[in-house]
Amino acid sequence: MSHELRTPFNAIIGFSELMREQPFGPLGNARYAEYTGLIHNSGKHLLDLITDMLDMAMIEAGKLEL
Repeated sequence: MSHELRTPFNAIIGFSELMREQPFGPLGNARYAEYTGLIHNSGKHLLDLITDMLDMAMIEAGKLEL
């Protein structure tokens, strides 16, 4: 389950990071840079929440100790 949840977010974060860095040239409009930053930050935040939820589920199941 964790792989299925985390993998899409890693792709979103990775591609938005590429867009922010613009290794293939400019995006064409300054707003796109702002949007990619928002996508990147939101993806990281959501990935952190998913990780926390999965950790809590493992703790509750007795498979992870604090």
